[in-house]
Amino acid sequence: MSRGIKVTDTVLTLRSEAVKKGKILPAHRKVCNFLIKTGQSIPLDDKHIEIRKKLGLRIDEPARKKALKDVKKLIGSTGFGELVKR
Repeated sequence: MSRGIKVTDTVLTLRSEAVKKGKILPAHRKVCNFLIKTGQSIPLDDKHIEIRKKLGLRIDEPARKKALKDVKKLIGSTGFGELVKR
């Protein structure tokens, strides 16, 4: 913290402003599009399936479909999908 300004808050604010202007790194845009398409930020590989099992999180198809529906609703209500398209 310098002069009462938290660096992390400043970086997050700058990133948000950049996204509003359509400035998203290609790698970030790829993750965003994957999230929009699947409702997940990363693919569910064996490692992540095991982590979800240990945490008691469901991995079955109905749970994944519900998660996708919920994520799409959130994305639609925030305009996130439109920001990623720019």
